[in-house]
Amino acid sequence: MQNNVFNLNGEHYLATGFRFRKVFKFNTASKSWDRVSSMTFEPIFIDGIRLTFGSKVYRGISYENPQGFESYDPFTGVTTQLANFPGTPVDDPICFVFGSKLYVVSGISRIGDLALINQYWEYNILTNQWRNKGNSPIGVRAQGSAYVVNNKVYIGLGFTWIYVNGERTKRFYNDWTQIDPVSLTPNIAKAPFPGDKRRSAKGFMIGSTLHLGFGKVLDEYRYDLYKYNWSLDKWTAVDSWPSVIEGIYGSFWADGQLSMFGVGSSGYLVKGGLNEFWTFSNVGN
Repeated sequence: MQNNVFNLNGEHYLATGFRFRKVFKFNTASKSWDRVSSMTFEPIFIDGIRLTFGSKVYRGISYENPQGFESYDPFTGVTTQLANFPGTPVDDPICFVFGSKLYVVSGISRIGDLALINQYWEYNILTNQWRNKGNSPIGVRAQGSAYVVNNKVYIGLGFTWIYVNGERTKRFYNDWTQIDPVSLTPNIAKAPFPGDKRRSAKGFMIGSTLHLGFGKVLDEYRYDLYKYNWSLDKWTAVDSWPSVIEGIYGSFWADGQLSMFGVGSSGYLVKGGLNEFWTFSNVGN
């Protein structure tokens, strides 16, 4: 589930409207959104992965250019072609940014029987080079979640395919694993996510505390939320979101209705193109 709020140089920008042509900047003082008429995110509107670093959005593995990879600077409007993605083009990989590197893990093949692909790729922003890290650290998976917490990477949830009596079905996960994508030291299993096993979970950081939930079980949306204390390796249930997502279950547009981010001591949730704007406050770990 993509976020339509982009963290650029520590500021948060919401891309909305037809082909992302409307841009709003979050005003941390007034806790409101200011229109930025000089910016557009239209060049990154189409499908594929989207990750931010510094002032740029890195995107690629789209249907129109499956191996393509590029950066887009919304402040200057400049798109720069980068080294092609050397892996297998997939849908719904697990992606994250750690340091000055971007990572693409596993995903669903776009050809054949939509098999899950066992891959683990690292892109170095500073050198414009891809590196094959081998197999996925958590096995073949799609629509999982990964977050950097206290300078460590945590990854899990999502689904894989299993076969029961010759029929393929989805197996969902609630695992939570600490990995080191740089040195590839052994993984460390952590306390599992306490909610229902699910795919497409979403969350936000408040300080060094991750708040994670939402997502789907089969095609039913979930609105529960849990905070993760990394020092105690403990999950705690917090308030569920009191609103709902409208739209056809499983549709791209319905999935994209929720964007989340954290600033200071609060988390924020945007539904649609500012149809609803929610604040979550939770003190302590």
